[in-house]
Amino acid sequence: MNIIKKHIFLSSLYLMFALGITTLYAQTPQDTLAIAKKEVNQDDLGNVSDKFQEYFFKALAKRAVEDYTQAITILKECKTLRPNEISVDFELGKNYFSLNNLPEAEKYLTTALAKQPNNIDIEITLYDVFAAQKNYQKAIPLAISLSQKKLSYYEDLANLYSRTEKHEKALEALDRIVDEQGDTYYRKRLRNKLYNEIAPQKLEHYFLHKLEKKASADNYFNITALYLEQNNPEVTTFLQNMKKEFPDSPKTQSLTYAYQLKNNEIPAAVKTITTVVENPKTENELKVKAITYLVSIVKNHPEYKPNLLSILEQQKSLPLEKTTTDFLAENNNVKAIEQYEAILKTKNSDFQTLKALIPLYLKEKKYHEALKLSTEALSFYPTQGIFYTYQSAAYINLKEYTNGIESAELGLNFITANSPLKLSLYQNILEAYKALEQPEKILEIEEKIKHITK
Repeated sequence: MNIIKKHIFLSSLYLMFALGITTLYAQTPQDTLAIAKKEVNQDDLGNVSDKFQEYFFKALAKRAVEDYTQAITILKECKTLRPNEISVDFELGKNYFSLNNLPEAEKYLTTALAKQPNNIDIEITLYDVFAAQKNYQKAIPLAISLSQKKLSYYEDLANLYSRTEKHEKALEALDRIVDEQGDTYYRKRLRNKLYNEIAPQKLEHYFLHKLEKKASADNYFNITALYLEQNNPEVTTFLQNMKKEFPDSPKTQSLTYAYQLKNNEIPAAVKTITTVVENPKTENELKVKAITYLVSIVKNHPEYKPNLLSILEQQKSLPLEKTTTDFLAENNNVKAIEQYEAILKTKNSDFQTLKALIPLYLKEKKYHEALKLSTEALSFYPTQGIFYTYQSAAYINLKEYTNGIESAELGLNFITANSPLKLSLYQNILEAYKALEQPEKILEIEEKIKHITK
């Protein structure tokens, strides 16, 4: 959940009286008044004057049509009639918030909350005001109170503690919601951010405390990984304990190959990586990480290339990291194309992936695909000459020579200095003119190429 939630509900009307808040929804001012009069009986309002009711419902109607200024004017008349009415303070706070007058919104909402502590609707609105002000210190007590009523606010609380550099408290709040609801991509990112920001000694204390509370594979993994990163001698003891308690855990195996690599035990590490990838309990994230490590091993120890290719063949559906896909591009174009295409399904404008995939299409003579993707790439990056190179090459291979020349010439507009990219564009133009059998143009372009290559 984003720290600044939108609880404005512009199409809604709110009534809050001594015992709580009633929410009224309406499409027009006339509907608002009709519903309000029907919903609120004498017991709700107490012994109030007809004049107060009339003004109050008029204010609600004005808010319904987003006339916040007029709603405030009318509500102040209500306040004259009933100075201590909570509903009036609450409505004034909401209307000032809608006008982005945060100090006034805070004033009236604070007054309303003082009259009715722990009211969740007032707390939520005041919390949003503090969030809009980026007043995290004031927002924290409200987030604490709200988290007791709505579990989702633990995520907000973790975010607030992170912003105020209270990392241990942030991790505790995050643990609370993860224990109840499980992890999400956002929560994992926030946790990693906190791990990177917290002091090493405090992080060690936090991990050890969690392990004392529960000797799980996850808790063993965290403290052992920290010790491994820090070259702490304790890593050996903790890893041995982890192997004893959780021998088949993918996390135990992952730490084992990391430990082996740290000690330059390459054959053993390759064997353990294979075990991690083949373990049916291993999550994709750990498999991808293990394969990425194996790619780095193969760069310095090519004798393990068959091991890597065998694993990649078995894990065809696995979404790989770019370093692995780049390795495939050097060894298996078809597999690399599949992987790059998978990346683009979730990141359709990723520059590096587009830059890597289009030339593979050209190599594999997939010229229509190359033309389509290079055109899409230019819609994202219209001044990048590399994509004009690919587009013009695709046009030329499809025998659309004039389009190929036009594309290359357009690309030249974005390249001033002589460079390999500029040379490639002129070479594409030369190829097109040769196909069109235009000797004068051929000579002209050849001279330009000579000038670039001097």
